[in-house]
Amino acid sequence: MPKRKIPSPKFTGELATPIKLTPRHELSPPSILDHPEGLEGVHKWWMELLAKEGGEIVIERTKKTLLLFKHYDIYPIHPDAGFNLAMKLAIDCVPGFQIVRPQKRGAKNKWDNSKLVALWWTVKSQKNKSARTICFNLAKKEPWKSLLKDKTEEARQKRLYAVYEEALNDPLVEFADRILNNTQLEETERRAYVQKLVGALEDCAAQPPRPLLFDEKMAK
Repeated sequence: MPKRKIPSPKFTGELATPIKLTPRHELSPPSILDHPEGLEGVHKWWMELLAKEGGEIVIERTKKTLLLFKHYDIYPIHPDAGFNLAMKLAIDCVPGFQIVRPQKRGAKNKWDNSKLVALWWTVKSQKNKSARTICFNLAKKEPWKSLLKDKTEEARQKRLYAVYEEALNDPLVEFADRILNNTQLEETERRAYVQKLVGALEDCAAQPPRPLLFDEKMAK
């Protein structure tokens, strides 16, 4: 497979401008012979210069970090702000964070990530019933009925419940489950994020290779 080229993120303004320090040759560093304290005085002069430059660099990088948060629309005092910024930068700059969807040969797998997450969410959305009972009822209805190849209703019911149990080990289902159990968010907010994830996956499955974009609060 040919190597995929990662496009460079498009930054503007201060984020596109390097930090410029005063050239050291313009600072007229003292010589050992000219400085009244000799070698010790020259050493002290350079240490002070390096400390000053280091302070300037820290200040400028701090300013630009805040601009990065703004660029990626991340609330800088959110508990996960640093992680979310690192993830955004990695997605933009690190080849290993890119998503490649290889074309599979043979019949298309009906149970892709979007359907597994949708099945899990449909079961989770129904309360006061066991997952087995819910799956048995769903197997009689669309769109689940059309996804099951089994000939008898009983076989379809058992098959759908087996798919649900397999879905619990799917990485995206585990991710959605972590969102749903994130106690730092209100329950209504958690459920809204999961619903957003399900919708994004369905859109992605319908129109590949549209990228998935999540709100920074969803990553944990």
